Amino acid sequence: MHFKKEIKFFPVEFKLGLIYLCKLDGKLVWAEFERRGKRPFLELLKMGYSLKEDPFYLEEEVSILKSYFLGERVDFSGIPISFITGTDKEKMVWKELSEIPYGKTVTYSFIAEKIGLPNAPRFVGNAVGKNPVPIIIPCHRVIRKDGTLGGFSAGLHIKKYLLDLECASI
Repeated sequence: MHFKKEIKFFPVEFKLGLIYLCKLDGKLVWAEFERRGKRPFLELLKMGYSLKEDPFYLEEEVSILKSYFLGERVDFSGIPISFITGTDKEKMVWKELSEIPYGKTVTYSFIAEKIGLPNAPRFVGNAVGKNPVPIIIPCHRVIRKDGTLGGFSAGLHIKKYLLDLECASI
């Protein structure tokens, strides 16, 4: 297999496991929770990328995420992100997710209206589930209209943990 480029990664440990941060050309492109029984980076490998662990290349992002997991109110907006996956409409959703303030929650319907697709909360839910950079792009802050959590790619226990960490009102 011919590899596109090398993505550098480094894991960040938190109370419920690990999240791997991945960076390419100076920008965060992927964040993936460790999941039992699932090989990490499978999607990136399928896309033709190679991976190399490098704590120094991700030093700043790792430091910010560690502060977040210690309960500090951090601002992720200064972390450069590049999308290596997704359609234009999915990228619109992901950019809108970045606007959700720390400790706040919004609904899938709210995001759908904000991006001009008021009849597409289900599409928004699917796009949220494909978010390539969870936590930094705070998809965990999106809940259902009825106030329940909805889904989360890493599991609802992690979504609840993140919302509790932020003292978010649901």
